[in-house]
Amino acid sequence: MSYNLLDAIHALHSVPIAHRDIKPENLLLKSMENDTDIKIADFGFASKIPSCGKFFQSCGTPSFVAPELIHKRGYDHRAGERRLFSLYFLEFFND
Repeated sequence: MSYNLLDAIHALHSVPIAHRDIKPENLLLKSMENDTDIKIADFGFASKIPSCGKFFQSCGTPSFVAPELIHKRGYDHRAGERRLFSLYFLEFFND
């Protein structure tokens, strides 16, 4: 699942769109037979990546935000990738 999630986020960033609320509840299985094939849902906080490269609006689910959002100094689209570490942590220790 990790590889597919990173691949999906990379595809979004190439458009250039940032999801800004990656969390387990926003990951959907495409089928019950394959738990690695996923879709990303809930694009309510999604936004086009600004030309300056930084977002300044705080958004997302508090328990899954990247540290950049807490410090309120602006953050780039890669903050979503850093959020994945919290997801990987949950996935690893919930097995």
